[in-house]
This record gives sequence, structure tokens and C-alpha cells, in this order.
Amino acid sequence: MNIQTIGTHNGKFHSDDVFSVALLTTLFPDAVVTRSRDQSVLDTLDLVLDVGGEYDISKNRFDHHQVGGAGDRPNGIRYSAFGLIWQAYGLEYCQGNEEAHKRLFEGFVSSFDAYDNGHDTFEITTVDASVVQLQDIFDKYLNPNSSEPCELEDYDRAFASAVEMAKIILDRVVKRQIAKVKSEQDFFSQWQQSPDKRFVVLDMHCSAGDMAEKMPELLYYVYQAPNKNWHVQAMTKGKGTFDTKKPLPVGWAGLKDSELADYTGVADAIFCHNNLHLCGAGSKEGALKLLELALQ
Repeated sequence: MNIQTIGTHNGKFHSDDVFSVALLTTLFPDAVVTRSRDQSVLDTLDLVLDVGGEYDISKNRFDHHQVGGAGDRPNGIRYSAFGLIWQAYGLEYCQGNEEAHKRLFEGFVSSFDAYDNGHDTFEITTVDASVVQLQDIFDKYLNPNSSEPCELEDYDRAFASAVEMAKIILDRVVKRQIAKVKSEQDFFSQWQQSPDKRFVVLDMHCSAGDMAEKMPELLYYVYQAPNKNWHVQAMTKGKGTFDTKKPLPVGWAGLKDSELADYTGVADAIFCHNNLHLCGAGSKEGALKLLELALQ
């Protein structure tokens, strides 16, 4: 479907309408955006979001302010315009990558829905130093201040600037998630080909991520770092913990250069982290020797 006209409300803007328009105008760069609350104007547009009192995907209407809203997520968070737009157009924005689309829907996009609908997702313990959320930037700081001109045209100009900023952020967020999904798939594929399932030697640095639970035997992975040294990294026991399945040998903790080389007998050994989750050598051969020692 080719969207040529997009509508949203005028006046003060919020992160959900800003990011919705950023997404849509990336997919439909020639579309004209109209900011209005006049229903007779909105009725003439191809797609309307965050205004209009109607949610109907078949008609490209994506408001959530009407009585009953536009539904809730399984976790009870009500949808904002961004959540609704993401369900309809997010997969196309993610270049058809279903896993990236799903993860962003459950995480990044969900945070916009929660914010816009007043759902508390964390506890503020120090009010004066409370966390500044991404959504705060768009809701609070990019709108005109009360001391500045506040005509509708001023809000429109500020909105246009906010959309351009959101485009940059959304582009990076999505590209990073797509890369992360690919990295995890590559990691798993290379592990499957490893002759010893206790370790994997990667062609390039990848992240196990959500694939880690499918590799219970895996203890270490070896990869080349950006500085061209080679690292041996211990696998953690699971999400949300830094505890490793099999820490590196305790005697290596904090050693570096000649100290580590003398202790291990690996001539180009460079360092071992105090927490025993990471060590490195100057060559792949050196890293594999450290790996062999760690496995013993």
C-alpha cells in the first residue's frame, strides 16, 4: 500500500506520535504529514494516528484515546499509537526480519506504550536524580517552552525537528537489533559445527544472546577482538548473571603480559580479567592454548 498522506494531532507532541511518523515517513518518504484535530481534514487522509477516535487497521486508523482504547498487551500495558503502528508497519521497517520485529515489539516499542499510558515500569528512589528516559526528551524537552512562542506553527516546526531526530534513533535501534539477531544465529551455526561442544572458535566476534540456552554444553568461546588480539570468554550461567559456568583458572586472575605468560607457558598471553571470565593472547594459537588449559 502506498501512503501519500499521514495525519496526526497538532499542538504538543509526544514520543509515540513522533516515532510513528518517523517510521512511516521512512517507509513512505513522499508522504505529506498533516497535523490537525479537525475530523473533516483527518477523514481525507490515507493514514491517521494518535487522533481521530478510531482504531481500524483496514482503514489505516491508529488512535488509542477512544473509550476502551485500542487493546492491551498480554502484560497489561495499553497500546499507544507507536505500538499500533509497529504491529502494522514494523515488520516492513525491519526489512522482513521477524525475530528483530518481535524483540523490538516486546521491548523497545513496549516502553513507548507504557510511557504514553502512564504505566510504571521501574521504581524511582531519588526524585531529584530520576532517570531521564528517551521518551522524556521528546515529550518534555523538544516541545516549545512556555516562555517561547507557542502558536500551532511553532509546535509543527518543533515536531518536524523531533521526527528527524527520531528517524536517526529508530534507524540505529532497528539496525542494531537486526545485527544482533544475525550474530546470534551465526554463533549458533558455528557452535553446531564445533567438534567439541564445550567451546566454539568464531570466524568473527558474535554474541550468543538468546541462543545461549540452546547450547548448554558450551563453556567458552574464542574470537578475535577489534584490536586484533584473540580472546577466550567464559559463558555465563544465564541471562541477568555474570556468574560463569566454568571460570578461567583461579591462578590467572589479574595477571597480564609476562606474569600471565610465565604462569601459563603461553608466550603471547596478554591478560586475564580479575573476574576470570575473559583472557587474551596476541594470536589465535595463543588463545587456543589458553583455552586448552582452561578446559583441563
